[in-house]
Amino acid sequence: MDRPSPGLAHQRAFYRLHTVLERAAEAAGADVDVFERINVVVPESRSPFR
Repeated sequence: MDRPSPGLAHQRAFYRLHTVLERAAEAAGADVDVFERINVVVPESRSPFR
């Protein structure tokens, strides 16, 4: 499946979200890992990119 690469606005939004979540987790003392992005395989029948 081909899909467009994330644009600059999309990349900035994900970076900012990651930063906020990571800081909140640290402030709460949560023992969690916050990832900026991960690869997820979505069945074609559920993909919005059909």
